[in-house]
Amino acid sequence: MAEGKDLKIIRNRDPRKSDLREGDPRSRDPRSRDPRSREARERDLGDRDARSRRPRSSALDKDDPRSKKPRRNEPRKKGSENTEPRIKKPEATVAQNRGRKRSRNIRGILSTILLIIAACVFVYSAAQIVRLILPYHQGAQINQEIRDLHIRREPIPATAEDDEEIEIDDFYDYRFLIDFSRLIATNSDTIGWIRFLNPEEINYPLVHSHDNAEYLVRTFDGNYTQLGSIFMDMGNNSDFGDRNTNIYGHHMAVGGEMFSQLLEFQSREFMEENPHFFIYTPDGMRRVYRIFMAAVVHEDSHIYQQFFRDDDAFREYLELSRSLAMHFIDNEYLNASAQIVTLSTCTNIRDDERFIIQGVLIEERLFN
Repeated sequence: MAEGKDLKIIRNRDPRKSDLREGDPRSRDPRSRDPRSREARERDLGDRDARSRRPRSSALDKDDPRSKKPRRNEPRKKGSENTEPRIKKPEATVAQNRGRKRSRNIRGILSTILLIIAACVFVYSAAQIVRLILPYHQGAQINQEIRDLHIRREPIPATAEDDEEIEIDDFYDYRFLIDFSRLIATNSDTIGWIRFLNPEEINYPLVHSHDNAEYLVRTFDGNYTQLGSIFMDMGNNSDFGDRNTNIYGHHMAVGGEMFSQLLEFQSREFMEENPHFFIYTPDGMRRVYRIFMAAVVHEDSHIYQQFFRDDDAFREYLELSRSLAMHFIDNEYLNASAQIVTLSTCTNIRDDERFIIQGVLIEERLFN
């Protein structure tokens, strides 16, 4: 009996048996609810297992021609089994791509054109700069050669008694000598030499022509250059005996040659510290002038007047000079018998303006 009970307990623990009651519908076998035959159910399960084992990457077999993707730019074969329609880009997208490509091409062409234009402008500008500077450089060389050929300096003798002369010249160890015979042989229009102690750049031969245009663009030795020469007005006498003698020279934009340095006298302090300039003439005379005014005037100003009917007219002229001056330094030499030299150059600000300084003769003596 004991053995029978044990067997019963083991049978009750069989997992295939359910603890549900016999009348409970959940105790029925699920297969019993399917009206299909056992063969149909097994076939269904087989198909389902086959589909679950099929690779997910493609629903086509490897041998299926539809599973092969055509290579890019590979022409399609006639009669090919791959009859799937090719995906076309929208016409708007194609047009946009063409527009972008056309824009890139246009930008590239424009960039090249701009680079070529910039290079041409650079070359042209460089050429213009060279063309502008070269004449100044050549003119400066010509002027220096003239100085070297026609000027010499000699020691002042130890027995010199004219201390005043030495003080005015401010040369304590040499005498300034000019070879006028050689200058006249080079240019027969030579009438003198003008020289400043400061600014020392003003150190040139003087010429006198039948008009006031020739030496605007002609150097002392006859070459054409923008520097021109320092020249006396055609209406003046070449002996510097007129009451007002006008002398002209260019204000150079480059190099500081000719009368460019006259504009230093816009400073009253500079004028007071450097009050003299000198004119040497072929007759061996040295004339010393004291600067008494500086002014900016119109090119047609009455300050360029050369001749006067009487002393009263000349006194009126001196008053005109005083009224126009930015600086005026009176001295005892400014009277009815004074001899004045007016030095004139451009301001390079307005075409009709001139900067002038005037000096009155204070001494005349032999220098050789």
